[in-house]
Amino acid sequence: MWAERLGKRVRLWRSDKQDAFVRGIAAEFPGVPHRYCAKHFLRDVAKPVLEADSHAKVHMRRSVRGVRTIEREVLTEQRTPALPALLAPPGEATPSDAVQTDEESQDVVLDYCAAVRGILNDDQGGPLHPPGVRMAEALEDVHASLQRNVEAQKGGRLTSAVHG
Repeated sequence: MWAERLGKRVRLWRSDKQDAFVRGIAAEFPGVPHRYCAKHFLRDVAKPVLEADSHAKVHMRRSVRGVRTIEREVLTEQRTPALPALLAPPGEATPSDAVQTDEESQDVVLDYCAAVRGILNDDQGGPLHPPGVRMAEALEDVHASLQRNVEAQKGGRLTSAVHG
């Protein structure tokens, strides 16, 4: 009706190709081509990729269990009052130095846990940037960072001169 009022003929139809649309348009406009809407086409093409990505994310989440347990343990340790510093000769490490170092380590552990939780909860990206792919890359980055820290601790503290 709109095409008639405008004095135009219908040359093409676009839809998400639902059966009702296809049959109705074919009946009303015989011989007029019916094309798939690009958005719906891409969504439908991406479905298998997103489903595979979703399964991969579930698998990765299963393999990265225990983050909350680690956080709770560290937080419980932080709440436990530290023993008072004992008198030590000058220049020697005191128990309070050990407690400070331990608190720094605990803070690092909590930071890693927060990063991993953020990675596991990221569902943004869609079919062109699947979240599971990004999740795998980010978890690999965390793993590499942890590995570098472990290696640095085995060989002593790394200094900026070593990196530089």
